[in-house]
Amino acid sequence: MERRPLEDATKANLPPRKKKCTTEINDLKGAKSTSILSGYFDDEDASSDENWDATSAQQVRGDILEEMGVQYLDGPCSQDRRDRTPVSVPNAWRVPPIPPQPSTVQAVRSGRNVPLQAFYNEFVLHKRNKQEVDAGNDLFMKLSDETILDIFKWLPKPVLASCGRVCRRWSHLAFDESLWRRLDLAKRYLNPGVLRLVLSRGVVVLKLAMSEVSCQSSSDTLDPKLQYLDLSMASISTNTLAQLLSTCSQLKKLSLEHCTLTDQICSLLAGNPDLECLNMAMSKGFTSEGLLHIAKGCRRLTAWNLAWTEMNHEKVTVLVENVTPDMRQLNIAGCRGALSDAHVQRLVAQCPGLTVLDISDAIHVTSEVIEAVASGLRDLKRLGVSRCYKIKPASYL
Repeated sequence: MERRPLEDATKANLPPRKKKCTTEINDLKGAKSTSILSGYFDDEDASSDENWDATSAQQVRGDILEEMGVQYLDGPCSQDRRDRTPVSVPNAWRVPPIPPQPSTVQAVRSGRNVPLQAFYNEFVLHKRNKQEVDAGNDLFMKLSDETILDIFKWLPKPVLASCGRVCRRWSHLAFDESLWRRLDLAKRYLNPGVLRLVLSRGVVVLKLAMSEVSCQSSSDTLDPKLQYLDLSMASISTNTLAQLLSTCSQLKKLSLEHCTLTDQICSLLAGNPDLECLNMAMSKGFTSEGLLHIAKGCRRLTAWNLAWTEMNHEKVTVLVENVTPDMRQLNIAGCRGALSDAHVQRLVAQCPGLTVLDISDAIHVTSEVIEAVASGLRDLKRLGVSRCYKIKPASYL
């Protein structure tokens, strides 16, 4: 097949990387038709064609090719393709392969600074391996009792009581006496048995102001360590109060403001020789006998509030004759006509160390009281004589 000069010149100007070849195909009717197969072969295709073995294609039988309507190419295109050598490309023109980039998770683990946008560009599904936990090894139980007590002391009392129901060790530690020294149950309702349970935990300071307290009788012996008790305006019966005070012998400060007392309760109070402060303001129900029990039994008493306790002449007489000489603060306001000048003079002689004295609302005391107090009470800092109308104003000068 001859080539024309113009055709050779045109083919010479074509790019060396792309060539076209024609194939004659016999259709099913036997007619010859020519179709153009556009095949573009790059350098990589050319290099792969070197491994092409033409003899392997000749193994296909002719009847199969005849049924398909194709035949082998005998033209120069096929021969030129088999004989073509790959075109060498300079190294400067080659694009270096891109190395595989590590994932975002690997970059973070290696300590590299990864921009925040990288986390949005790559979706990473990471599954954390579960740590093996020994079911029979409780790490909390390895802590010492002192360490657990230091943790428990910051918990509120209701939470601490719940911790005591976890296990035997927690029950022993949660109800330790060091955690229950102070307990505030003011304005609460205490069911029968609760007060006894509270005292069994070694409470030292107990506040029951304005609470409703009910106690059940029990024959169990109880030795509470209660030292500070506040029952101000508490709703408590005399039997319950007597049962409570019968178990207390270490009281130092006690408030029975606006409570109903009896001589039996007063005698039980006398069983606390270390009692220093006693508030009996607005209390009622006791007699001079009960007052005598307290005055003789509590010899370390330094502060005593008997304001508005329905004091009569007999009670005042027992008080001023038997009160401890160590008394520092005494409030007997509200005696009205029961207190006289003789009582005040006897009191000044009995308690020369008084620093606070309140005899307000004593309607029978006169200016002689001021002279007795000024000469007998050298350490006096405050004197209450409100509504003592028989004291002349000139006596204060």
